[in-house]
Amino acid sequence: MAILVRWTAALSAEHAGEVIERLVDEAAGLTPSRLIDREQALAKALDPGWAQKLYRQARRQRRVRARCTEAGTVNLSALDLPLEDGVRSVRRLHAVAARVQAAGHPGLIDTIRADVICALLHPRSAGASDEEIGACRMTCVQDRP
Repeated sequence: MAILVRWTAALSAEHAGEVIERLVDEAAGLTPSRLIDREQALAKALDPGWAQKLYRQARRQRRVRARCTEAGTVNLSALDLPLEDGVRSVRRLHAVAARVQAAGHPGLIDTIRADVICALLHPRSAGASDEEIGACRMTCVQDRP
């Protein structure tokens, strides 16, 4: 039911009710991804501007969340970013991490990406180039026991 409610949020009450009514009986027999596909198709058929409204609503709610974990670490998330900015940011992150890995960083690529995010956001990196950030990550690794 949560999937039905989530994907109908940008529809009018009338259209949301129609989508839910048409799918509620078959929802239990569908995989979550298939249910979302069916729901999106119905929403688009009822309201051609639905996808754009959904996108605008999400962008208005963009935010950053930080949550402390039980292990004493922090999970950092950026949510509902504009598509182009999010893609550009991820590409930059992947490119810097790939350069650090190619320079000999022994860590896994996901670990390197996490280190790069910390380096990019750290105040001492303000104005640093991607190459300088990558070099900093390599220096940090070489200084560890």
